[in-house]
Amino acid sequence: MEEVGQRGYSSMLSLIQHMIGIRPIADSVMILWPPSFDFYNILLPNSLNFPEVILGVPGSVDIKLISLAMYASSRANECAYCTSHCCSFAVRRGVDPSILRNLLTEVSNNKKSNED
Repeated sequence: MEEVGQRGYSSMLSLIQHMIGIRPIADSVMILWPPSFDFYNILLPNSLNFPEVILGVPGSVDIKLISLAMYASSRANECAYCTSHCCSFAVRRGVDPSILRNLLTEVSNNKKSNED
């Protein structure tokens, strides 16, 4: 990972770690092919409107609501990797863990009723 600092990515990795509380494994893999790392780190924050949300631009969506949507969609798609990161992200943004537990139960119940 020494070459990460040489390529100028260490600040981006630090920002991501600050945002979600951990450094995603995907970053370590994508850093091997810089275009994928650049694309991922530009696409994701902008698709979630993070620049406006983090800067508190009037009219932007509440970060807690975005966090809950990220968590619920990750659970619904059964992606344990994304769910774990979204859970961490949500809790760091002030979402009560009991709300995440309730969402987990709700998503599971909906999945079971759709299978019947």
